[in-house]
Amino acid sequence: MRVAAIARGTPLAPGRVRPVAVPSAVRRLSTLPHVDYADAFLIETGPAAQDRTPEQWGRVIFDDAPITIRRPLRSGWLALGLQLGSTRSERFVFGWEVRRSTPEFVLLAMHRPIVRYVLEQGSRR
Repeated sequence: MRVAAIARGTPLAPGRVRPVAVPSAVRRLSTLPHVDYADAFLIETGPAAQDRTPEQWGRVIFDDAPITIRRPLRSGWLALGLQLGSTRSERFVFGWEVRRSTPEFVLLAMHRPIVRYVLEQGSRR
């Protein structure tokens, strides 16, 4: 199981990314009874990006990525036996099901017969 959070609002140069401790608020959002692994990354987006919701950021990061990024991601997930959803449906972000979406976070999930993977993206205001 993998959980990740994307937060914004720290004093980094725009475009920089750094790993951070998984916020307890993100851990509380998990729908899983047990999480084996979790990581979080902080991305400085600048003031103009504050108008995007976490779901919109997920769409920009995954759906709008170059094909050279999207193709290996999709191939890797399929090789792991993950069951991806449609890339053309608003119910999915690059094959990940949108389980819950608020102005503060988006909960994305995909399934494998025995394992459930969840990607959580949140914002810090």
